[in-house]
Amino acid sequence: MPPLKIRNPSNFYARYRVSIWLGLIIIQQAILLFFMDGTGDDGDSVNHYIHNKYVFDYPELLINSWARPFYTLLAAPFSRFGFIGVKFFNSIMAIGSGFLAFKVARQMKVPNAELAMPLLLCMPHYLQLSLSGLTEPMFSFMAIAGLFLLARERNTLAALVFSFMPFVRPEGLFFLALAAVYFMLRREWLRYIPLLLFGHLFYTLFGTLFFEQSWNWVFAKNPNIALAPTYGKTGTWIHYIKGLLNILGIPIYVFFWVGVLAITIPLLQRIKELRRHLIPAFLLAGVFSVIGAHTIFWKFGLFKSFGLTRNMLTIAPYIAVVALTGTQSLWKLAKFGAKGKRIANIVVILTVVVFLYSTSKYSVQFPRDFRLKAPQKMAQEVAEFIRKDYSTYQFTSYYYPPMSMVLERDPFDPTSHRVLTKASISQPFPENSLVIWDDWYAEIEGKVSLEMLNEHSELEHLRSFQTVDKDGRKRTLAIFGSMKWE
Repeated sequence: MPPLKIRNPSNFYARYRVSIWLGLIIIQQAILLFFMDGTGDDGDSVNHYIHNKYVFDYPELLINSWARPFYTLLAAPFSRFGFIGVKFFNSIMAIGSGFLAFKVARQMKVPNAELAMPLLLCMPHYLQLSLSGLTEPMFSFMAIAGLFLLARERNTLAALVFSFMPFVRPEGLFFLALAAVYFMLRREWLRYIPLLLFGHLFYTLFGTLFFEQSWNWVFAKNPNIALAPTYGKTGTWIHYIKGLLNILGIPIYVFFWVGVLAITIPLLQRIKELRRHLIPAFLLAGVFSVIGAHTIFWKFGLFKSFGLTRNMLTIAPYIAVVALTGTQSLWKLAKFGAKGKRIANIVVILTVVVFLYSTSKYSVQFPRDFRLKAPQKMAQEVAEFIRKDYSTYQFTSYYYPPMSMVLERDPFDPTSHRVLTKASISQPFPENSLVIWDDWYAEIEGKVSLEMLNEHSELEHLRSFQTVDKDGRKRTLAIFGSMKWE
């Protein structure tokens, strides 16, 4: 068979450009998925995986508010294949988000809409945490899916998607409000706003009928209800504006703000015709509702805010569409011809890709960011030490989530484990107990200091392990054993 001849590369690209970019982001994702052993982070990412894994033994985890019930429902089957299964699930969410970002950009008639895919999957923090057990990738998929369905006027399905978003992440409440405003502006509120309540109705009945919960359990068990600073500190008004640099990287960050202007100015000029331009308005409102709300929460220490910039990943597909709009608006403003636009687009994508792996402060640190963290490797050393010298242990107490993975312990069985907190150490420890203290989760979340354990009458210090994390901080895992040991 003669070799395939591509006579005109431009025509070939024009014909297959969507497939080309979809294929490239799938290849990038697959390489990182199968050849890197990281978990995204060593806290919530691992904790979500553990909740997903044990939902088959403890069905009540299906309504665990911290774990996010709808995320747990969909991600749990993948956890049966280990952590790589959950990373595979989130990779599907991320790739799907990229594809739907392209679809939304095309609905908005943004030129070269397919470039939304590489713009999204080349956002440093989004790429890194798409290979995790976190809820942000699934939320971002639902957010862009809801917008796409609105753009296609599949309003019933869009309303149902938005209705379940609060059960993936709390930002879903913002999108419920935005969707309600959208339907009111379209004068369709009687038809669609009731559907926005479907997710709450479903989980209220699910918890009440199958798990004997009260009728208001969805609200009563919200883990983020707190109006005073939980961590003893608050942030600044520009925290998330600056934090977006870590999420997007410098090139996309610049194009994002250009895109904000490119969308906002025409909307203001046609404000009287806003009902005809609700999709770009919803796009911007989605972005700035999340940025604005989290800014307020962190500034005043509301709802257990810790100023995590990864919260912005929830709107990453929206930002990709805005950034793409920014690039194409610049080419239009510069009056580039067809050839000039092609060259400019090539330069932009090359810049974004090169920057992604450039080891800049605002890029990924490859391969470090896709491998196990230094404290996780230290946890493996701790597990080996325990298996070798204290294999007869029967009870554990710790807060550091990866310990459940390396020790292969069921953290939800109260007869063999309890979380290490200030309240829990006041209870007697059974014989053959091991307590594993870490200098972040046990100390910050559990409120247990190393001094408390050193002075504990039932415990003796066995050994400490130390390492240095990516920020140069010394990290410690200290092992204590019960005085009663057989």
